[in-house]
Amino acid sequence: MDSRFETVYTVDDYYDGPRGGVADFDGRPHYYQSLFFDEPLDSDENRFELSPISADTRDLAIEAFLLWQRWQVASFAGLAPALSDEDAPRVLPEDRARYEQLSSALAPQLRIDPAKRLVLRGEFAGRSPAGRPLSGLTVRWTAV
Repeated sequence: MDSRFETVYTVDDYYDGPRGGVADFDGRPHYYQSLFFDEPLDSDENRFELSPISADTRDLAIEAFLLWQRWQVASFAGLAPALSDEDAPRVLPEDRARYEQLSSALAPQLRIDPAKRLVLRGEFAGRSPAGRPLSGLTVRWTAV
């Protein structure tokens, strides 16, 4: 297994580090999600399930992620409108219709396919400045 760092395209779940999203593995886009254990999170146990996705799915996921980041930038600047529902998507009102289209298209694609499932350890490096799109976040996948 190659030990190089690869591109992280989205972080859709975060808790003490990336826990879900889209990143490359072996140069191809994959959906990743953290495997959680019953005991407290141990940094040596950063295990993830990965499943390959198409380049088109990756591109839709990036578009949805960028819409969320537009909201995040506005929120940090105090310019995002208040959300009427705490479960509402974190996107600006003008982006909501497109975000919902993307979410519907992505829901069946961003999942772990049991037939193609990989379990790997992920080491994430780099970070994005607050309020900026992911630039420079990478991951190195290694065998468990």
